Amino acid sequence: MTDSQRKEIEAPVFPRGGSEGVMKAIGADDRRMHVRAYNFWLSVLNGHKIPLVSDFDPAAIADFGQHSFLLDFRENPHNPKISFLGYALRELDKLTYHVNHISDAPEGSLIAHMATAPHFAAVIEQKGPVGFEADFETYLGQSLIYRGIFMPFSSDGEHIDHLYGVVNWKILSEDKSKAKSPLLQTVASELSAVDSHKASGEKADHSAIPMIKSSDSLASLKKAPAKAIVDLGPVGKDFVLLLGRREKDDQIGIVAMVEKDDEGLKALLKKL
Repeated sequence: MTDSQRKEIEAPVFPRGGSEGVMKAIGADDRRMHVRAYNFWLSVLNGHKIPLVSDFDPAAIADFGQHSFLLDFRENPHNPKISFLGYALRELDKLTYHVNHISDAPEGSLIAHMATAPHFAAVIEQKGPVGFEADFETYLGQSLIYRGIFMPFSSDGEHIDHLYGVVNWKILSEDKSKAKSPLLQTVASELSAVDSHKASGEKADHSAIPMIKSSDSLASLKKAPAKAIVDLGPVGKDFVLLLGRREKDDQIGIVAMVEKDDEGLKALLKKL
């Protein structure tokens, strides 16, 4: 358990029979979103002890869907499947690839921190939504406070085997050395290594971006750290081909997206 989890405040949200028990763990600025999330949970009970996970689609919730995540604990309580991860959370954790399970998310990301067995156990013990808040430092050097609500869902209406979370956060400070572009961090590190080799008279053989090997699997590439983040708009596939142009100081400028089935691609590559 991390220090943040030890300091984390958990509180039952509302008693089933009333609406006065606003969860104390949620600050006033975020309260309304989480109250709406709780009211949504009540609305999909439909006579069950626990709402059916099949009765809702997180991606269709315009209000708070992009600040939410859905975890499936049926296969492995210690490595739940990520059935849904909202865009705002992806942006915060810089997840440019598809994550199937929590083990696919970087250690120190907010989603990996929240998807813990203690949270799951707290919701099972409460048999209802639980509010939580804590401070946390991400692997990107962001110091933040987050507030949210965990809501239980079920595949059969009886047993809790899914958790739906809605979370808000406020970034308090940022370590600029970690928060800047991963590509710039790598380039700076590589240039430092090159200078060190030059000073010692050794020949340097370094590349800021690793080359793809024929032995690399798609699974390993999905878990590889991002070297740079580029906003491409809606992208339907996990991987895309980008054309980069060498700029001054050996930096790379992204100039185009390439369709792998383009007939002129091979001819273009021969000219590069």
